[in-house]
Amino acid sequence: MSSRPRKPKSQRASRPKPASSKKKPAAKSTAAAPAKSTAATPAKSPAAARTASRPAADLPVMHKTRIKETRIVAILFAATLLVTQSLWGTDGLLPQAFRWVGYFLIIICVLGRTWSAAYIGGHKARMIVDLGPYSVTRNPLYVFSFIGAVGIGFCTGMVTPTLVIGTIYVIYYRMIVAREEEHLAARHGQIYLDYVARVPRWIPDFKLWREADEPMGYPRNVYLAARDASAFFLSWPMFATIGWLQNLEILPVLLRLP
Repeated sequence: MSSRPRKPKSQRASRPKPASSKKKPAAKSTAAAPAKSTAATPAKSPAAARTASRPAADLPVMHKTRIKETRIVAILFAATLLVTQSLWGTDGLLPQAFRWVGYFLIIICVLGRTWSAAYIGGHKARMIVDLGPYSVTRNPLYVFSFIGAVGIGFCTGMVTPTLVIGTIYVIYYRMIVAREEEHLAARHGQIYLDYVARVPRWIPDFKLWREADEPMGYPRNVYLAARDASAFFLSWPMFATIGWLQNLEILPVLLRLP
């Protein structure tokens, strides 16, 4: 019985292998993965969706821009006052009463800003502080700055500059706060949105007061806040000097306002 000669391995015809049936389930699992992750994504609130739809601005950059623009407005305001005098004169009873009201408001501003910095100094934008003054209003620093701005207006001895500076402050800082809130909502998410729903933006609600168990602000940040707030005191000698130069007729009086 003769056997057929076997071909060498190199000359053997390789049989085509059937397509593996294991590839199809792999493709099926790959296509199903996105649908699974989409279903697991929690729905966002309308406010969070609006903030997530556009990139949040960098908070330190916004602060530098705000300080620069505020200084420009302050310089223009001071330049206007160089040629402006109260309709009731500089030494009348009413201008003097206005000035004392302004001094009092500026003191409240400086003390209030320093007090607020004792809670948020060093923590701004890194965490949501909701204790002390931040438990009754979301922007105590800006609230006290508004009091100081109105105080500067009264220090001029006139009502008109007080109304002008107060109106400019409200319009400008309303836009500033809106941009900052977008940044904080994008960064802290639902935690900040809950804080917004609980605490008013401007007018304090003292029924919400919550005290901290221990000091929160870093001493250096509190010191810097007190130093910066003390700049409001410069309005006292500045307006006194302007009035003195106007009485000596060194500075011309081009405008008299009530």
